[in-house]
Amino acid sequence: MVENVDPYWALVDVLAESATRIGTVAWGAGGQVEQSIVSLWETGVADPGQVWYWGDADPEGVQIASRAAAAVEQAGVGRLIPHPGLWRAYATLPGTDAGFVEWGAVPAGWLGELWDALVDARATSSRIAQERLTVDALRAAVGGSQ
Repeated sequence: MVENVDPYWALVDVLAESATRIGTVAWGAGGQVEQSIVSLWETGVADPGQVWYWGDADPEGVQIASRAAAAVEQAGVGRLIPHPGLWRAYATLPGTDAGFVEWGAVPAGWLGELWDALVDARATSSRIAQERLTVDALRAAVGGSQ
């Protein structure tokens, strides 16, 4: 599940080039994912178990994912977890909007150890949009998903 539409299409193209265990890529439509995520399991699109999620490296992106994961857990249909490679890729990029992004109230729990990949963005009060990851970075990030 991908938060934004342009990175969704980029990831679809990258995954079409190679063998991977990622079966379906879904667009989360930003904050709308909370209302639609459970339908992946209800309609049989998602296998029982887990779905990977990748959003913006900013407070809203992490909060959207946390709320969606809670909705999935409450529905008892599976688990929504962060895609390790895609979230770790943010550690290689500088943030934007430095000094203007408030991370103080953002829960770290959903990201677990991947929270550390956002240390520079958090320390500089900045954000990293999904669109900042190049096609090559996407290829490298999902390479371990095979």
